[in-house]
Amino acid sequence: MKLPMTDSSARNRLRMFAMLGTNGQAIFVDPASKLVLVHTAVRLKPNKDPAARELIALWFGLVRELGVSAVR
Repeated sequence: MKLPMTDSSARNRLRMFAMLGTNGQAIFVDPASKLVLVHTAVRLKPNKDPAARELIALWFGLVRELGVSAVR
């Protein structure tokens, strides 16, 4: 997927990554904002767990509110 921005510095600010465990554990990292979310869970459904969507929504909400782009 191509990003709509042509500025490489803007593109670098959008780089994030996640490490996902098999039973719901997750570590989300936004290096530009120095934000890290560690989720220590043991879920009964390792795949297709509806609660995973809530965790991802939480992460993007945190990045939106506290991340680099939120700095005014």
